[in-house]
Amino acid sequence: MENMKDDFDFGNKIVALIERDVNELYSRKLINQVKIDQIDAITYSFADSNLEKEVAFKIENNNLFCIDSGESFTVWLLNNFKA
Repeated sequence: MENMKDDFDFGNKIVALIERDVNELYSRKLINQVKIDQIDAITYSFADSNLEKEVAFKIENNNLFCIDSGESFTVWLLNNFKA
């Protein structure tokens, strides 16, 4: 039961960090509007009118990083959904 709570808390932390980064970049008009779907606690799907990508995250120093590439989430967003 504790593991499920940890997964839930970790998932909520990832959601909060996604919202922070996406909202900041979008408000600065650096990325397009993206649709975000949660696949599991660490994996999310991002899509705009041209592209859909899946990414799994880890948290380091209160920032998101992509597990596969190791790049920061903000760099990944800019590389894939730049306005």
